[in-house]
Amino acid sequence: MSFCKECGAELEEDSKFCSECGSSVETKPKKKKERETVFEGNIHKCPSCGEVLKSFVSTCPQCGHEIRDTISSNSIKEFEKKLEKIESKVMPEFKEKQSVMKMVFGRDFKDKDEYEEAKQDFEEQKEQEKINLIVNYSIPNTKEDILEFMILAASNIDTKKELSNEITKAWITKLEQIYQRAELIMDDGEDFRKIQRIYNKKKMEIKEKKKKVFYGILGGILGWFALIGLLMLMSLFE
Repeated sequence: MSFCKECGAELEEDSKFCSECGSSVETKPKKKKERETVFEGNIHKCPSCGEVLKSFVSTCPQCGHEIRDTISSNSIKEFEKKLEKIESKVMPEFKEKQSVMKMVFGRDFKDKDEYEEAKQDFEEQKEQEKINLIVNYSIPNTKEDILEFMILAASNIDTKKELSNEITKAWITKLEQIYQRAELIMDDGEDFRKIQRIYNKKKMEIKEKKKKVFYGILGGILGWFALIGLLMLMSLFE
């Protein structure tokens, strides 16, 4: 509720003039809400001249200072540590104390065959842990980290070996996930094209490997039918 400064009469809401004396009513302008600026992420600068550095820079464009001792992504480091931890798991030897075997597996083993079966199960479980980690691990958002993750995935896909290996399949899935993330958050610049080149090269290698496998199987089938036909032909002349 407000009142006229001149006559003290009660003013109606949003009125511009007093209904009693006609005096102008001063209205205070509403205070505009200031827009808040939020800064996220780190700005990387040259330690020599202070020039702001872009991604993937190894030499300062301003002063020529060589950028060394760059710290790799904590996310990639954490991923590699988890992968190494799984890989380092070792099943206790059969000759070790029975109490240790029982603590790990919940029971002792009576003979060598039973131990070997448990060892195989242990290795399969270890492989499944690695597959789950590779497929489900979150992909970082920065350009540098995506490139590093792409290199890591591509280097773990050995197309000289069989692609049917479950670990290899997991890395191929990861390669696709990384590329999709890069497409979503990166513009079509040189940084993205670096990732694209690695992806396209590895995809071409995978395609060529699948072709060789296909033609190998096809050749084997045709060879088998040719052998059957030859045997049938020989039997006709007997």
